[in-house]
Amino acid sequence: MLPLIFIFPISFNLSKSYSSFIMSTSFSSTALSNLSAISLKLFAIFFNPFFIFLFVLASFIAINRSISAHLSKIVLLKSQIFVINKLSLLNSL
Repeated sequence: MLPLIFIFPISFNLSKSYSSFIMSTSFSSTALSNLSAISLKLFAIFFNPFFIFLFVLASFIAINRSISAHLSKIVLLKSQIFVINKLSLLNSL
């Protein structure tokens, strides 16, 4: 950050807006407006309530699938233990 002070003249007006600061560092105004338009579009897309709802719904479905997969493994393991216990009981008779 310190070398930027020596690159720009000391009389740099600190009250200038951010866009004029960017333009003074060799960005063209069209590139700046294109960049801000793209960032506004991305903001509008990703922070749209519909997309937030879809993200929450997809997360909920993924969590439910993960939980159901773990529960099915637990049920399978318990049924295997039950069968092994019954077989060992039959062998002891």
